[in-house]
Amino acid sequence: MVIGLNSTESKQRRREAKQAEAAIAAAHARINHVLVSSPAVLYSFEAAGTNNPTFVSENLRDVFGYEPSEYLQDRKFVPNRIHPDDAARIRRDLSRLFKEGYLINEYRFRRKDGSYCWVSDQLKVIYEAGKAP
Repeated sequence: MVIGLNSTESKQRRREAKQAEAAIAAAHARINHVLVSSPAVLYSFEAAGTNNPTFVSENLRDVFGYEPSEYLQDRKFVPNRIHPDDAARIRRDLSRLFKEGYLINEYRFRRKDGSYCWVSDQLKVIYEAGKAP
């Protein structure tokens, strides 16, 4: 038995795949531009178990002075930078996040230069498909 592939179809599929990749790259660039231009730092972490960091916007550098890699390599990055006078309240309030699925907290956060600034931290639990409670 001989199986042949129509080269015209193959070329068309490759062309469509390249166009799709270019569209994804362009969308990614637009999203990064919006994130970097924003005064809000977006971040995410695994909410179960280890609290491993999974994402942080590049503007972490401009807003707080830290490199994104510092956040991504330290699961206690945020807790270790909350002002000591606010830390107990934030830990206590965090349990509400998993009950209500959403939490807004205001606290002082230490910048890289050692100064503190007030932040409004808005957290939302996002469940993986098929893993919602």
